[in-house]
Amino acid sequence: MALEHAAVERDLLYESKPMENQVHGTLSWDDLVLPLRTWQRRTGWSAFIGCNSPVAYERGVDALGPDVYVVNGGVDRGQEGWVPWREGGLTPTLVIEMLSPSTEAEDRGRKMRIYRDVLKVVDYFLFQSETGGVEYYRLRNGVYVRTHSNRRGQFRCASLPMLLGVVDRRLRWFGKDGHMLPSTSELEAETARERECSARERARAQAAEAQASEALRQVNDVQSELKEARATAARLLAKLRDLGVDEH
Repeated sequence: MALEHAAVERDLLYESKPMENQVHGTLSWDDLVLPLRTWQRRTGWSAFIGCNSPVAYERGVDALGPDVYVVNGGVDRGQEGWVPWREGGLTPTLVIEMLSPSTEAEDRGRKMRIYRDVLKVVDYFLFQSETGGVEYYRLRNGVYVRTHSNRRGQFRCASLPMLLGVVDRRLRWFGKDGHMLPSTSELEAETARERECSARERARAQAAEAQASEALRQVNDVQSELKEARATAARLLAKLRDLGVDEH
């Protein structure tokens, strides 16, 4: 096991530094990776979804470092990266690169050629977060063809039943029905709202129950007073009869 782990580590020699732009890393994880994993668990879609982790493409050569990638049919076993020859030959089917001045030439040049010619990545996206610009390249007959968005500004992926679009200069997933997959922060906010609403509902229910209990107590008190008044009246009538006084 130790020898196998060491071999995997050699296969995943990292050619790139970890993502230089922390904002890119946060957005990739919050807007793209975790929402897609949530969708994956809900639908049962089989895929490995990676973020800023190495992808090997040739033995003895430093691995690539895609910002976000998907391997359809891949199984997540907690791997530190993806080694195709250790994963049944499966390679990434979708890659998203967040462009920055220090990486753009590489993303458009050597890495793009490797994704196209070696790994055969079907969907290749380049995203410029500063401007919100997206370029989508779809692999057709071994060539990357620039593919444009639909009328809503969304790009339909070939390898996933999903679309990618830009909202407030953030790259977001959309289902085929047009519904946007919520980001991690949005899910957390929605959960917090639901908890707050539940707390308010519980408070209202408790208040209503308290009011009902108080009303019931007051009714019982009135009934007790009426019962006591009737008993008092009955005793007075009996006393009057004993005295020979006509009650009418």
